[in-house]
Amino acid sequence: MTDLQDNWRIVRATGEALKYGSDGLKAVLLGLSRLIDEEPWREYVYIDGSVVKFKSFAKFVTSPKGLNATPARIRSLIASDVELLDKFDAALMSPQGEYTDPAADRAAEPVQVHAIAAAVDDSQHIELDETDKLVGDVHEVAPQRPPGNSRQAALRRLRKDAPEYHAKVIAGEMSTNRAMIDSGLRPPPPKVRVQKAASVPEIAAVLRSQLTTEELIELLKLLGS
Repeated sequence: MTDLQDNWRIVRATGEALKYGSDGLKAVLLGLSRLIDEEPWREYVYIDGSVVKFKSFAKFVTSPKGLNATPARIRSLIASDVELLDKFDAALMSPQGEYTDPAADRAAEPVQVHAIAAAVDDSQHIELDETDKLVGDVHEVAPQRPPGNSRQAALRRLRKDAPEYHAKVIAGEMSTNRAMIDSGLRPPPPKVRVQKAASVPEIAAVLRSQLTTEELIELLKLLGS
C-alpha cells in the first residue's frame, strides 16, 4: 500500500499548490509533470483512508477527490511552459490507458480500506506556509521511471497533422503561428500596406486589422529587440 500512499502525496501536494495560484507555480509545474508522466492519479489512498481510482485524467482533474480544478485554470497557470501545456492538453484528450473495469466507470470509486486509514496519519500532512515545502513534497517520493484557446487548438492540429513542426514548437525553435504557416495548416497573413505618410495610430490600426493576437505579440518582441 506504500505506493498508493506515495501517489496520494504527489496528488495532494499538486492540488494544494494549485490553491496558491502563481505563488505555488514551481510546485504546480513539477507536480503536474509527474502526474502526467508517472500517472499516480490512476489509483491512490485518499486522506480518509479509502482507495480512489480514476478512469481518465480529465475526470481526475475536476473531481473533488482529485485536483478539484478546471482545465482552464490549470492552463492559465502553466501557459509559459509550452511543453507541459501540450502534455497537459494531450492527457486531457487521450482515451488511451483508461480502466476497463466497470466498477471504475464512475469519476471516482472509493473503496473503504480500514487498515490503510491507520497508515495515513498526520505525519503526511502538507504544511502550506511555504511554497518550497510543496515542492519538497512532490520531490519526496522518488519517481519510478477538449476545446481550448487558439494556441492549444493549433498545438493539437500540429501534433496530429505536422508532428515535425509540433516538435519544433515544443523545443522553442519557432512560434505556434509560424509552425502553422510553414506547415501549410494556416495561410500566411496578407502583406501589410501602409502609406509612407501614415501616422503611428493609423499604422497600428492597419496592423490590428490584419494580424492575429499572437502575431502582434511576436511583432512587439521583434520591435523591442
